[in-house]
Amino acid sequence: MISGISKWDGSKAVNRKDYYICGDAIGDLRTTDNKLSVWKADTQEDINDAIVALALNRDSVSKLSYFLLKEEDLDKMDIKISDEQVGVAAGLDSQILTKHRDLIDLEPV
Repeated sequence: MISGISKWDGSKAVNRKDYYICGDAIGDLRTTDNKLSVWKADTQEDINDAIVALALNRDSVSKLSYFLLKEEDLDKMDIKISDEQVGVAAGLDSQILTKHRDLIDLEPV
């Protein structure tokens, strides 16, 4: 989950010609052990399932922003995907929880 789309959508002014995203966005990802928790979503139903899983892990009702990443784009950036960790969302069907993924080894070598 991200805290606000304004860090990602290009609306924040960055005074560099070679920037991709605002630097605040990197801290917004809240990685743990060099892993970023994501959900596999190939269909609209998968997207809906991921949103429900994310919402179930919140303490209060609030706006939820998300974005989609293509696996081929991650491959080009040499970002690996792991399916070892099953998702956690109380009350959600175990088949949906298997759609959880981690982006691993995010740090440049």
